[in-house]
Amino acid sequence: MSAFDNQSICSCNHPDCYFCWLNNQSYYTTTEKTMTSKKHQFTSIDIFTKICNVANVDKEQVKSRSRKHEIVIVRQIFCYLARELTKDTDKEIGNVIERDHSSVVYSCKMVKNAFETRYCQMTQLYDKLKNALYE
Repeated sequence: MSAFDNQSICSCNHPDCYFCWLNNQSYYTTTEKTMTSKKHQFTSIDIFTKICNVANVDKEQVKSRSRKHEIVIVRQIFCYLARELTKDTDKEIGNVIERDHSSVVYSCKMVKNAFETRYCQMTQLYDKLKNALYE
């Protein structure tokens, strides 16, 4: 019998207390599972359709190899939102826009950089498109 067998889970909230840490770990795990199940209520195709409608861009234009700034921004925001709001892999997200997984990774990186540098056009469009998904 170890010294830990007779111990009950305490609630002293001391930063070094193993039992409090263990108790908090199980709480965060169940909370995280609940949040994850609510978070993934969309599919990549749903997001793609909604974004194209809200941004007034044809789906075929977004799938095309066009480098027009307006289309590229919509494509990149789609990749970021699909990664954020679905359980789909980068390959599955890329299949929706007829790209490979590396394009999805790059698009998500560009959107994150835009948030960090406060690139107004992309952040405003991102807010508009994300809000449209929840309407």
